[in-house]
Amino acid sequence: MITNIWRSSRSMLVLPALLFILIACDAPKEPLDADELTAFATRYAAAWSGQDPAAFAAFYAEDATFRINDGEPSVGRNAIEQTARDFMTAFPDMVVNLVEVRRAGDVVEFHWHWTGTNSGPGGTGNAVDLVGFEEWTIDEDGLILTSQGHMDDAEYQRQLTAGTEPCSMPWLQMVEQTLSTGDGQGHGPDLGSSEWRSVVEFKLGIRGNPDVPDRDSEAWCAYIDQAISGTVR
Repeated sequence: MITNIWRSSRSMLVLPALLFILIACDAPKEPLDADELTAFATRYAAAWSGQDPAAFAAFYAEDATFRINDGEPSVGRNAIEQTARDFMTAFPDMVVNLVEVRRAGDVVEFHWHWTGTNSGPGGTGNAVDLVGFEEWTIDEDGLILTSQGHMDDAEYQRQLTAGTEPCSMPWLQMVEQTLSTGDGQGHGPDLGSSEWRSVVEFKLGIRGNPDVPDRDSEAWCAYIDQAISGTVR
């Protein structure tokens, strides 16, 4: 009987402890405070600058989404890693510095200053110096779930293409870097081909526009250059 009472007492002690553990596990985690956000953003900026796309992507949840302006979103950690790799390859000396991080309701704003030289394969050799910001939502594990980037794309294109002649190989490569005519798996039309130029028009939303010059002309390149810079409507 004493043994039964002891067992019963032990059960009464163990059950509340188990309930406490279960409740603690299910309880939502507190959002990062100001100091934690600053530390997180500092590490994130260093990862952008570190030429290690996998380390950068590790800041994102497995099913996260990363997007810049109105561009195609990178969905999932692997796609985000590839997007980071593309930037790091195009700008081997890129440096992203934290300017400010602040919370706006459920959204965290990461403001950055980006410098780098487009000296990667097919690059223009031009330097860029830009400021912008990302809007993050952060999940309960402290990882980025969504990132919406904001930057002055027209100014980016101006800096990137300064001194680059339309229709030149560096220009064609710049257009490809900007619009990405492939399927993300390494497949796509040949650079500069009629099919490639048709896809470029589609990406810019101007295919079928009667004002677009003949695709085989230098005037077409000049028109596309203006369209990318945002001066053609």
